[in-house]
Amino acid sequence: MKANFFWKMFFWITSIGIMFDLYSQLSISDELQYQSPIYLSLINILIIPILIYGLYLFAYSPKNIPLFFKNKVVWNITLFFVLSSAILSLYFEFITGNYLPQEMIFISIISFLVFLPYGYVLINLSKKIKRTSKCTH
Repeated sequence: MKANFFWKMFFWITSIGIMFDLYSQLSISDELQYQSPIYLSLINILIIPILIYGLYLFAYSPKNIPLFFKNKVVWNITLFFVLSSAILSLYFEFITGNYLPQEMIFISIISFLVFLPYGYVLINLSKKIKRTSKCTH
């Protein structure tokens, strides 16, 4: 019960955080915004809704899931792109910023710790889909 409550809260905190991020991107002038390549923004636009839906599936375990999301490849690809996006974001932040090596290590460790729950959810969704697909055949 407590674990399920944690993931529900994690889903809502992530959803609210993403909404706040979208609002701040729309309301902050271009000069003050974080600059990243357009392809990284496109990856995030495509992958974040799938990640949020994955968090929802993991937290609430609904009965009716669209067929597209019952494929473990979807969750493996999502994991790959979320991880790639995180690594590329760090890379572009480090090459445009003026960071000391100790700061880069600290930021990378914190980013990894923030990524862990998302990776856990996506890996477990992939395993869960794999188990349920074996049971239905």
